Parts: sequence; structure tokens; C-alpha cells
Amino acid sequence: MRRYWHDILPPGHPLTCEVARVASRIITAANLGEVKGMPQTDEPGAGILSTAYATFKGGLSSHRVATVEERLQLEWEVFVIKDDTPNASVTGGGKIFVFTGILPYLNNDDGLATILGHEIAHQALRHIGERRSDLKVMGALTLFLELLGLDVGFSRVGLTLLMMLPNSRRHEAEADTIGLRLMAQACFNPQAAVGVWERLHVMEEETNAYLKAQSWFNLPNLGDFLQTHPATTKRIAAMRQLVPSALQVRASSVCSLADGHYISDHYRTFREQQEVFKGLEYV
Repeated sequence: MRRYWHDILPPGHPLTCEVARVASRIITAANLGEVKGMPQTDEPGAGILSTAYATFKGGLSSHRVATVEERLQLEWEVFVIKDDTPNASVTGGGKIFVFTGILPYLNNDDGLATILGHEIAHQALRHIGERRSDLKVMGALTLFLELLGLDVGFSRVGLTLLMMLPNSRRHEAEADTIGLRLMAQACFNPQAAVGVWERLHVMEEETNAYLKAQSWFNLPNLGDFLQTHPATTKRIAAMRQLVPSALQVRASSVCSLADGHYISDHYRTFREQQEVFKGLEYV
């Protein structure tokens, strides 16, 4: 993320404030800490201990989930990066990064909550720590295989296929499941998640078609085998199955009518400002 530091929007930028507000609502409702710089809020669901973990696959006893004390101590930070890449991510310590390129696919706060809930779930489920542990294990196994005389390149590729990629896809599926419940507990509409992934799927198909047209060499479609994320079509199907239970979470939370905020309005203003103030550092 270091290469994007110069593209981070100011903390007071409308887009940053909107993303931070939605993230804070999810984090507060789940008792996962607080967002840096955000005032205490009376948003719907605030202060309710998260029930998202208890009903996921019969519980998360096999996962290293943050303790209550760790959740309450965590101070999250939200950064919006001015970049057309449709992406979002979370790093250790609760730092959430949202690229402006993904905002057109979200439409409203429910869509934004879909992406933020997913990233917050990664942090809560300690996926980042697991990935670091996997890398250490893979390094040790690679060294062992080298001592046995196996080619280092072959060893790394084999271990990546056998360990890293399946684990990454599992993490994504878990974050989708928990993220949907986290956004629902914070009174966002989980049905919006299906639309978000459908729009991202269209974008993905258009991008793949363009790259295929520009390339003289095409690799065969290997499905999930060489992907770190599940195929988008599978995610959409999984989301549809998860929505009913997420709606039950929303119904059992202290939810009220939507507050009428739309990320698309802030993004449209942001684009208009870019045209007017093109080239200025604070845009």
C-alpha cells in the first residue's frame, strides 16, 4: 500500500467521511472497537455484542477470533485512495483501504457496507495473521524440500497450489459469510450484496473480454484452481443462499429506517470536483 500514500484523500474529504461513517456503524454494532477520529455514535445497533460469530458453521472455535478486550481496544483507521482500481483491502491493526474505483459499483450505503463488512470480517477472523503464518510454514517447507534436492521454483509453485491458494479462497468465503452478517447487524440491507457482486461480475467479464482480445495467447479457464478468490459466479450464488439468515440477523437487531445517505452522491460530487480542480493536490 505504500505506493498509494500520495493518493490518499484527506481525512475531511466527503468520501473519506462517508466511508468512515459506514465502517464505524458496522464496527460499533459488533463491538469491534472504534474508528479513529469518529465521535461516539447512537447509530442503530451500537453497543450490541456481535452474534455473527456464534452461528457461523456452528461457531468459530477453530479460528483465532479477537477477544472482547482486544476488540474494544482496536482503533480502526479508514483511508480512501484516489485510484480507478475497483478494490478494497484491510491490513494488520485495522487499517481499511477503499479505492475510489470500486465506488461506482456500490450505489449506496448498503453496497458500501457489503465491501466494508467483508474487510472488517477479515480482520476480526485474524485472516491476516493466518496468512503470515502460512508464509512462514511455506518458507520452512521450501527450505526442507531444497535440502532434499528438489528444485526451489517447483517447490514454491507446488506449495502455493497445495496450501496458499485454497486457504486464501477459504478466507474469502468466510469473510463473505461473516461480513454479510456484520452489515446486517448494523442495520444495512444484506440483499444489496448480491447486486454489488453482480455488477462486479459484469466488470470482470468485460475486463477479461478486453484482455482476451488484446492477447495473442490465451490460457485455458481453470476455474478456481489458480485464483486467490472464489469465482464471482460462485460468490453470487453463495450470497443468495446467505441472504435469508442475514435478514434474520437484521430483524433481530435494533434497526430503524435507512438514513438516506448515498455513497453515489458523494462519488458524483468527487468526480465533479476533479474536473473543476484537476491537478490540485487536495482533490
